[in-house]
Amino acid sequence: MAGAPVMVTPAPGRTMLLINARSRRGAEAESAVSAALRDHGLALERVVRVERPRQLAAAVEGLIRQGVERLIVGGGDGTLSTVAPRIADRGI
Repeated sequence: MAGAPVMVTPAPGRTMLLINARSRRGAEAESAVSAALRDHGLALERVVRVERPRQLAAAVEGLIRQGVERLIVGGGDGTLSTVAPRIADRGI
């Protein structure tokens, strides 16, 4: 069936979505992304919106302290280059 959502069976764990609201389309995409993830069977425990890019690193460190196991990141190159080294080699 073309266009039908693919259901996934997510592994147990704490899944959170981190959105850089200042990225080109970050703020406007938040609802659609959250809905798409739910439609595909992935339950988000929390959505974190970062309004100031300088706060990304602190937000990621806070999520790590809270026990995030799966982090979905929305933003551009700068967002990914800030987040990636903080979660590398941590099993996230």
